Amino acid sequence: MDIKKVRITHKDGRSRFFSLGASCMILSDNKVLLIRNKGEKLYKFPGGHVNDQESIRESAVRKTKEELGIVVEVSGDPYFYLFEFDDNTDIVLVNYRAEIVKHKPRVNADIEEIKWFDVDGLPENIFDNVVPVIKHFNLNVD
Repeated sequence: MDIKKVRITHKDGRSRFFSLGASCMILSDNKVLLIRNKGEKLYKFPGGHVNDQESIRESAVRKTKEELGIVVEVSGDPYFYLFEFDDNTDIVLVNYRAEIVKHKPRVNADIEEIKWFDVDGLPENIFDNVVPVIKHFNLNVD
């Protein structure tokens, strides 16, 4: 996976890479929309890495439209999730709650599967941020 990243240096001199991503959690009738990219095993929220010329919110909306062909509206404050991508890279995922306002989700060249999951019946093969994001937005998840 090719991701945009920049080098950051801690005050103690340690150096790592940092990347910023944005995603949309789309919920309807107690079901959450997750996608799986071609060749990957894990389900995730639609989204991707933030471009320099756009806000984080704009990036989440743009990436969701690119991946699924839908227009979404985000609401409320985002939820930030930090994880180690690899030994040298940390990624901050900025997650927004969103609703579909136009079109129906469809796969594109990069997306292998789009699926609605009951929030109480999520699969095991999901990205680390999925359950914490759903819990943050006050939904019951085991």
